[in-house]
Amino acid sequence: MYLITVLSNTLDCFLTDKIDPEGLTINDICYRNEEGGDWTGFYDFLRTNENMVIGIRYAPLVDDSTFLKTLVQKAYVKLLPNSSVELYFSNDHSFVPELSDDQRFGENMLLRSKEGAYAITFGIEQLNPLELAQIRNIATILD
Repeated sequence: MYLITVLSNTLDCFLTDKIDPEGLTINDICYRNEEGGDWTGFYDFLRTNENMVIGIRYAPLVDDSTFLKTLVQKAYVKLLPNSSVELYFSNDHSFVPELSDDQRFGENMLLRSKEGAYAITFGIEQLNPLELAQIRNIATILD
């Protein structure tokens, strides 16, 4: 199963069981996998003391100069000095570093529309049942 985060004015989240390696279409916007492959960086699920998943930290390993520039003004984003990005599902940005060090990779694509909008996929199979339920509560299921 995949979590797809669409980086628009708000962080829009979607779930799907399968993704075409070339890209996907959400709400009539076609996002293409310009980097190829499904390993564009490392990612961690950001967790609270109560094991609530409140966001994702993404450390991209791709050479896309406009990606970080498009995120600067987004309220749900925190840009880190090492060019990593924290994406938050709500206004809660307090996580426990020791519980948030998955260092996952793979099942991860950085997608871009021809209009310059971005989406990122993350594999979520390794999450526990409570964490999966939390993600299902914030995401729209895609057919």
